[in-house]
Amino acid sequence: DLRQEWLAQLEALRNTYYPEDVPRFVTGAWRRVFERPEAQRLFVGPEEWLGVHVQLCSREQVVDRIISSSAIAKLPQAQREGVAKQVLDVLNASPDTAGKTQLEVPYSSHVYVFTKQE
Repeated sequence: DLRQEWLAQLEALRNTYYPEDVPRFVTGAWRRVFERPEAQRLFVGPEEWLGVHVQLCSREQVVDRIISSSAIAKLPQAQREGVAKQVLDVLNASPDTAGKTQLEVPYSSHVYVFTKQE
C-alpha cells in the first residue's frame, strides 16, 4: 500500500533497478495493451476492485521481499547487500517502523476484470 510513506520509499528504491520498458503495475504501462483499438473490440472493462490486508513481517522479511525482486535478485551479491542496507535505512528512519521488530505491512490488491465481447 503505497499510501504509507515508508512503503512508497521502498517501492521507489526497487523501481530504480527495473528498466523503464518493463510493464509493471506501478507504472500503469500494462494498461496500454487494453487501450489499443483491437483490444477494445475484443474486451469490455475493466471492472475494478480494491482489497486491503495487513501482513505482520519481521524487518528481515521486508528486506528479503525487496532484494528478492527479480531486478535486484540478479545483481551481484555486493550490490544486493547495498540495497538491503538502503532498505534498513528506510526502516530505521521512518517513525512507523523505527525500532520495531515486527512491522505491519499493508498490501493493496487491485483486481481488474475484462470481459470478452460477444
